[in-house]
Amino acid sequence: MKEWLNFINNSYINLAAPTIKIFKLDKTATEIDTLYNEAQSRIYLPPFEIKSLHLDNSWMQLLSSTYREQEENIVFVMNFETMVKTIRDQKNKHVTDIYVTYDGDTAVVPALKKSGDTLQLITDGSVVEMFNLNALTYNTTYKVASALQAQVGFEAEISGVNDDSSNIVNFATTTFQEAELNIYSLDDTFTNITDVVEAGDLVLTNKWRLYEVYNANPSGNFGWEWIQYSITCNLAPIERVNLPGNYIEQIRQHQLNLAQNLDMEGM
Repeated sequence: MKEWLNFINNSYINLAAPTIKIFKLDKTATEIDTLYNEAQSRIYLPPFEIKSLHLDNSWMQLLSSTYREQEENIVFVMNFETMVKTIRDQKNKHVTDIYVTYDGDTAVVPALKKSGDTLQLITDGSVVEMFNLNALTYNTTYKVASALQAQVGFEAEISGVNDDSSNIVNFATTTFQEAELNIYSLDDTFTNITDVVEAGDLVLTNKWRLYEVYNANPSGNFGWEWIQYSITCNLAPIERVNLPGNYIEQIRQHQLNLAQNLDMEGM
């Protein structure tokens, strides 16, 4: 029953909800003042996108004033399972993938092993080639793929971004007779984050409004309990955050500000 309710909830959110961007707070890089227990500038990781239901802030006009947006707390509701999966996908994202196959003698059993800074190419239980990943010849994943491709009977295809070959994930001796072996390096950008959106994280809406999370918890009543995840936010102090790329400039360029550009009394 829970699985069915989760499917319905997730399908509805994917159909009806707008896309938001989540910036996770980099708690490792952000320095906290020892006296005031506060960060002078909060450093955030690159964003990821997720669908979330929310209401935009309302617009209001007071007598003898311009028409302006009324800032209030805003609540975003997303599917709990999708949120966790999306964040875990960021933590397990590959920088480079190398796909190795062997189409030589069918009686030969090929294998690979990666330990530390050494990659071993093995056939029939014997090491036939050792690649020192610190050596200039093999110090990038592109070079490793080329070296494997150069071996008789072996083929190697690579996708993703060229990376330091020592970042290839360690693995025990793995055979791939009549199969394809995927070796890869991981993106460590999101290594230290939790699997949920939490207080201190930022939300950027499709209206270019930046909000800071101050409360986050599983939500939903009756059958929906623990299927949804709600985060309550305030407008973020943009001068206190350090966003990756040029997001700060984009926010300032695209934010709608009718208080400066529209005088309802002059219409």
